[in-house]
Amino acid sequence: MDTLVTPACRFTADTELTYVNTLFSTTCDPDSPPHVGSRLLDLVPEAFHPDIAALNALTPQCPSASIRFPIGDPEAAFSPRVWDCVADFTSEGAVRGITAIARPASGNLTYRTAVERLLRTANDPSLDDSARIRAILACSRDYFGMDTADVVRLSAGGTHAELDTFEIDGETATVSRPRHERTLDILVAEGPSLAISDIRQTAHADRVTDIASPPLSLLASEILVDGQRYGAVLFTGTGPRVTPFSDQQLQFRTHVAQWLGFVIEQHRALADLKISERKYRHLFEYAPAIISILDASERITDANNSWLSILGYDREAVIGRRVADFFASPSTDGTPPDLRSSVHNVPVDLIARNGQIVQSRLSTLDRSAEGSEKFAVMVDVTERNRVLLELTNIRKSLTKANEELKRFNAIAAHDLQEPLRKIRLFGGILRSALKGASDPEIETAIEKIIDAANRLTTLVKDLLLYSRESERSYARQKVNLSPLLDEVINDLALSISETGARIRIFEMPEIEGDPVPLQRLFTNLLLNALKYRREDVVPEIDVFSRRGSAGTLELVVRDNGIGFNPGEEQRIFTPFVRVQPARSSGSGIGLAICKSIVTGHGWSIHAENREVGGADLVIALDHDGAATPSESPPSRDQTPGGGRQARST
Repeated sequence: MDTLVTPACRFTADTELTYVNTLFSTTCDPDSPPHVGSRLLDLVPEAFHPDIAALNALTPQCPSASIRFPIGDPEAAFSPRVWDCVADFTSEGAVRGITAIARPASGNLTYRTAVERLLRTANDPSLDDSARIRAILACSRDYFGMDTADVVRLSAGGTHAELDTFEIDGETATVSRPRHERTLDILVAEGPSLAISDIRQTAHADRVTDIASPPLSLLASEILVDGQRYGAVLFTGTGPRVTPFSDQQLQFRTHVAQWLGFVIEQHRALADLKISERKYRHLFEYAPAIISILDASERITDANNSWLSILGYDREAVIGRRVADFFASPSTDGTPPDLRSSVHNVPVDLIARNGQIVQSRLSTLDRSAEGSEKFAVMVDVTERNRVLLELTNIRKSLTKANEELKRFNAIAAHDLQEPLRKIRLFGGILRSALKGASDPEIETAIEKIIDAANRLTTLVKDLLLYSRESERSYARQKVNLSPLLDEVINDLALSISETGARIRIFEMPEIEGDPVPLQRLFTNLLLNALKYRREDVVPEIDVFSRRGSAGTLELVVRDNGIGFNPGEEQRIFTPFVRVQPARSSGSGIGLAICKSIVTGHGWSIHAENREVGGADLVIALDHDGAATPSESPPSRDQTPGGGRQARST
């Protein structure tokens, strides 16, 4: 395993290392690498120990597993590797040893792990607000790969970036720097957030020319506290980014700003409650929720302004009464909630002084350690429930209208068949009766009537097929595409022979889907390629699979035909749209049915023009879609690598 270009190790059931390759050692600690006899658990953060311990549950019938854990810097736990582990066993079936080979974690896994670390940090009860903010910044800085992380405030005059009372990175609230030294002017100019990979390549390059060792990459987002701009979280790098910030990193940046705003807001609220009874009273009185304080006998000792204004009572009429006296319909089961214990989000109907019903959700919170007093907090949800009811009714109406529309399509398509049949029938009778008539315009008119009736018949049949395909559900079973495509080729043998087309089907994977619609899908795609061929060129069609840029499996039907106009990549999948109507007598439903089948499976389809002529119709499957794809042929005279041969028609 020393020849591997990735860390690898072997360890016993109690995680004692029996072998480590060079890359594993240098990754853990280049100065003091781990040695045989060390314990793997001593090199891995504690949060990942259960995953490693679970490997002892491997069996001879199921000897392998993939788990994730980091090695090296414990602070880099957000960026673990994925380890493919294989166990060998004693004759009794016990785990003798485990071989683990690392591979890089995907961007999605790195993002999820970073979010998990952020949530653990933000909700750690052992940290005070200052330590929590520093931990959030450290977690974020590591995930972004930046050099510094800071929380800065905009002063009232907007001329300085001032740190808050939190001691962040050893600095205190007395520090005040000109705004341009913290490049905060850029955030002010750009808006609520920014992401700059190299400031020298932007219009803001001159803002850092006078700064010694200026930051070259920036990532920032404003922090809102109590709905107002408090400041910003700012990450800087001394060098430019090799790759731009990903969408996940930008989303993580927003999460960090929101968490920091929440922590700062929470810190302020708790400090205000401790410092000033006036502020407490203001918060209590003007909270948008209906709040009252109850004694041990559930009698109201205080009620806020929302209680009085929403329910319409005077304070004297409320104090001293039991809170249950104001319940109109205590709960959904007809029994009042037991307030001797804490309740959370219980539906309660309140009766206002004017007799109106106020729908609310009731929660209680012990005010004192002894539990002798409680906060009873009721949130008015009358308007919300009204809107939800309206939305439910609208949804039902839309569902009903959609079902009626589907029935109308089917009935209309079916009922049109008979008059169209009669038009064709009597048109044929007229054509026979007037055959050889002296007026050629009459013969031409009859031919156009019959031709139009035939086209309309085809259109109605295709519309009915499209309607049925749009409303059907699709089974999920293993489908081997190679024999399925062989059947498609056999069905299209006459069209292929008439056009002289050369079709190559490369090795195709096994996927999960509904075989009958999938056969119709590839039939329509191949017919489309044959239909829109170039008149002076022999049609050449390749069917193969490949990995897309996002790692998903793609099934490709490639042709050398006329292609399509730029900007019509999605329009060609719209019903009744034909690339060149003069070139085809079809209804324009074929590709629309393809899109319906693909969408019904949870996949997507799009078209790509080729520079050398023709087009690729690409089906992008989900991650559960298939096994290993074949390779895309690099040119017409080469076959895919790996020993797989193409089948030619």
